[in-house]
Amino acid sequence: MPTLQNYSSKQDLLVKYLYNDCSQEEAREASRLLMEDDQFCEEFFRLLSLKKSIQAIEKKPSKEVTDRILSYSKSLRSVVK
Repeated sequence: MPTLQNYSSKQDLLVKYLYNDCSQEEAREASRLLMEDDQFCEEFFRLLSLKKSIQAIEKKPSKEVTDRILSYSKSLRSVVK
């Protein structure tokens, strides 16, 4: 039965591996777990899908937000003059 510490360590390794932020030894361990541990593998692909979804989100403000910023900026110009 896995311990909470073991689970936490696997989760940490999984996230580090997903973001290419692990040592060579950790990468080898993650690769081994991907081949041998079905739960680790399933969680990896679930998180990979989530990561791709997050990256696909458009990162720009809505027109309403832009209009509010511009309006505020214009109001400051009249105060400064």
